[in-house]
Amino acid sequence: KARHRLSNTWRSVSLLALTAAMLAGCSGGSSAVVAARPPAPGASSSPAPTSTPSGVPPASVTLQPGDLQYVGAFRVPQDTIGSSRFAFGGTALGFNPRNNSLFIVGHAQHQQMAEISIPQAVNSSNIADLPTATIIQPFTDPTGGLRNFTSDPRVGGALVDGDRLIVTVYEYYDAAGAVTVSHLLRSLNLSDSTAHGMYSLAGVGAGVVAGYMEHIPAVWQSTLGFSAFSGQAGIPIVSRTSDGPAAVGFNPADLGPSPAPAQVYLNYPVDALPGFNWVGADAVAGAAFIDRHGKRGVVFAGTTHVGEVWYDNGNYPPNAPDGTPDPCSSSHGTHAAGHAAHLWFYDPQDFASVRRGDLSPSAVRPYAEKNLTDTSFTDVCASIGGAAYDAATGRLYVSQLNIDWDAQHIEPYPLIHVYQVP
Repeated sequence: KARHRLSNTWRSVSLLALTAAMLAGCSGGSSAVVAARPPAPGASSSPAPTSTPSGVPPASVTLQPGDLQYVGAFRVPQDTIGSSRFAFGGTALGFNPRNNSLFIVGHAQHQQMAEISIPQAVNSSNIADLPTATIIQPFTDPTGGLRNFTSDPRVGGALVDGDRLIVTVYEYYDAAGAVTVSHLLRSLNLSDSTAHGMYSLAGVGAGVVAGYMEHIPAVWQSTLGFSAFSGQAGIPIVSRTSDGPAAVGFNPADLGPSPAPAQVYLNYPVDALPGFNWVGADAVAGAAFIDRHGKRGVVFAGTTHVGEVWYDNGNYPPNAPDGTPDPCSSSHGTHAAGHAAHLWFYDPQDFASVRRGDLSPSAVRPYAEKNLTDTSFTDVCASIGGAAYDAATGRLYVSQLNIDWDAQHIEPYPLIHVYQVP
């Protein structure tokens, strides 16, 4: 079965017709490996949970879309900072609790990472009213050169783990599905080019895990068996990735030369379609595992289709048969009449059921979904580049791509939106 998909990360580049990609395929597989192995270089602050299901989290109810309260948004600087800038960027967000800051990838062609402050968000539909973050660390290659294992590498995600930064990297167009590695370890100091990797998770393809990452709350670690999860969905070549939100548990301390033990909680191979409203134009760019004040939920943030969906069959312009244009992309692949920033809500109790063997990872369904319509998210091409969660404050940070244009209206920059979990 053939499929074509436009990457969420590169919707920005396609606005300038910088790239066109033909994407195809099918995907699958899940496994859990619990063999012990030596830790990787550097110490992890994440404890290694038990290897068998045990413990029951405190009673709670599922987090509902209406529980998320919109706080406002802020801008990123529109200058060249070091070797890159934020134009056509805003992906792979990672929250840094040490500085109350965000790691974020800039220009899609450069794949450089910077660290920015988090100013007080303002709720306004006028972008000029929004405050601008300041630079804490300028752009640099967060992989220390390790990304050169492939010809077209993209940074998929960032996760602060104690005094280390975990970074995922994927090959943009891995038609053969040959890439097996996904994670690396490095210092939080971006000027230190030393990095360790590339590493893999056992029993699962790199295209299912080389994207967003999130910590699993301590209260859930015994039940789910791991202290973090990784995932990826909506990238080129669907045979190597998930056709819907994905989540694979792992322990950061296990990352090293041998594949780290892992548990697939959620994965939709193309021949096991998710059974909900997901098409080839959709993508997931970030996730948050929320357990706060008696409410629980794993929230995936990404982009969904609006209106008619079609595959262009190589036609240019890639309009629908009735002439409907895709206002957001001229690249080859799956198209839609519009796009919307979107959240998928999953119950972590279902992840526990998967770990016990009572449920298949492809049988899990979201219990709720939500299109984001706050301020600039009403744009017809609204798309999410990444998400990061501050568990201490209940703040969810979501980047919107290609929305804040420069003074010459040549290059679009991202905005960072802020939501509060009460």
